[in-house]
Amino acid sequence: VEALNQPAAAIDFPDRAFALYYLATANRAVGHQSLSQAIARLDRYASRTPGGFAATVCVMLVDPASGELTYVTCGHPAPLIVDPAGTTRFLPLTGHRPLGAGASATPLTATLGIGEVLVLYSDGLVENRHRDLTTGIRQLAAEAGGVPERRRHPRELCARLAQLMTD
Repeated sequence: VEALNQPAAAIDFPDRAFALYYLATANRAVGHQSLSQAIARLDRYASRTPGGFAATVCVMLVDPASGELTYVTCGHPAPLIVDPAGTTRFLPLTGHRPLGAGASATPLTATLGIGEVLVLYSDGLVENRHRDLTTGIRQLAAEAGGVPERRRHPRELCARLAQLMTD
């Protein structure tokens, strides 16, 4: 996240570019539309788009100055936070239905502390033929917590986790 209140999103949607554009546009119209309304509109779009049914999304608005996070999850795995000591915690899920299936979610807020790293990931990273979703999520948290703090720069952490989870 590069600027105040810019959306960060992990999205499993055949038309990711449109979805991210839509969410970014909706974010610029704060006051005209809430995050819940944006998700409802994206849900309607997904229900009419070939391949859009059952797409998952996690949208996170981050205020870098305060560390405040406002987010929604729709069928998507829970966001992961890693603190400087390597302790991990998952944020609560906000919605259970994916896009196109009547997705709705009430945004939740959390705070990202100094030195903490937010990890958004797809179920495809943690789940495969040999590893179920729950086991994969636990493994991701263990791997993320085991990465030395000096190697937790977001790009390096993402690359490292992708390598560890796909080996």
